[in-house]
Amino acid sequence: MMVNMPNGLGGPARDNWLMLLSSVDPSESGRRAFDGLYANFGARVDLSPGDWVLSVIGESDPVVQVRLYEVSASGRLAERGSWAASAQPNWILEVRDSIAALVNPSYEALMRAYESPEGRAAMEQVRKRLNP
Repeated sequence: MMVNMPNGLGGPARDNWLMLLSSVDPSESGRRAFDGLYANFGARVDLSPGDWVLSVIGESDPVVQVRLYEVSASGRLAERGSWAASAQPNWILEVRDSIAALVNPSYEALMRAYESPEGRAAMEQVRKRLNP
């Protein structure tokens, strides 16, 4: 479904960025902590319910505004978290673990997915590709 991305606010464009977030690596301290694809503010992007969008405004400002959105079943962005972090020396350390707790699937969620009929079918397809 096509989803409208949030608009960037104020400051130079290089200080604002938007990412279609797939996971967070808690061992990384820079932008590499966030795994995903960059997107344009105000664009329409094809996403699915449950997908995550990370908005960063004012990366070089004294305070960075960070917002995390989740795509709802209706195709709208629902804000799931909002943080104000001091930009220097590394604002990501202030928000990374909070975002990871929301975005990264828990072990229990992965096991529920694996134990479902769809999960078992997907794992069987992977086994067939790996061991023809």
